[in-house]
Amino acid sequence: MKVRYEHQDSLDFYSGDMNKLAKASGILQITQAAGNGQMERDRPTYDELTAQGKAFMLSRLDFEVYEPIYTDIEYTVSSWACEGSRATFLRNYSIEKDGKTLVMVSSYWVLVDVESRKLLKVDDVDISNFYFGEFVELHKDKLKVPKDIELEEVGKREICYCDLDTNGHMNNTYYMDVVSNYIPELPAGTHRIKSARLHYSKEAPYGDVITIYRAKTEEGKYLFKTVKENGEMNIACEVGLVEL
Repeated sequence: MKVRYEHQDSLDFYSGDMNKLAKASGILQITQAAGNGQMERDRPTYDELTAQGKAFMLSRLDFEVYEPIYTDIEYTVSSWACEGSRATFLRNYSIEKDGKTLVMVSSYWVLVDVESRKLLKVDDVDISNFYFGEFVELHKDKLKVPKDIELEEVGKREICYCDLDTNGHMNNTYYMDVVSNYIPELPAGTHRIKSARLHYSKEAPYGDVITIYRAKTEEGKYLFKTVKENGEMNIACEVGLVEL
């Protein structure tokens, strides 16, 4: 009988801040590690997909942090595949403690040909052995930056060696570090991230320089977009905070 994948995991000190609160990038990293664990268990693995010249690439990710996540505490981290459309693969992740859900993540992926970067249909790869569960959709609508909000340039970031993953571009989890650097309440230690939404448009490979734009809404949320040197949108992001 197929069951949802879960394992026990914790965040090391380098994934937390001065208050031992988990950085958003650390939360995404341990949840995506659970997704990799499910692929290792159920097959095909990530490496087996790559050997076929195929890969899942993240297009959209939403997450909610209901309770603070701290370093050096063991949590139950889970991941499960969900039924998607012909072009979209869906996956959920969660972090739980003592039966209580502390974090929920919903993610949307596309299957691509590694060499050509052309989109494939999800059924072009055999994932029938995966455990499939019900999809928890945190946001039905796509993230859109309102036209009446003006974003200002706040910085630039060159993509360096340490940003790269096996696909040769900035790892999707690192973008939360990029935008978190421009949320002053975080280093001030007055707030933590409560929610975030990321939409990935174009990859940022080694040597690219992205320009970071930011605005703050009347509701206190931060809106970001990052733009590549050629003018292409890199990511759009919305971050919600809660006071500590």
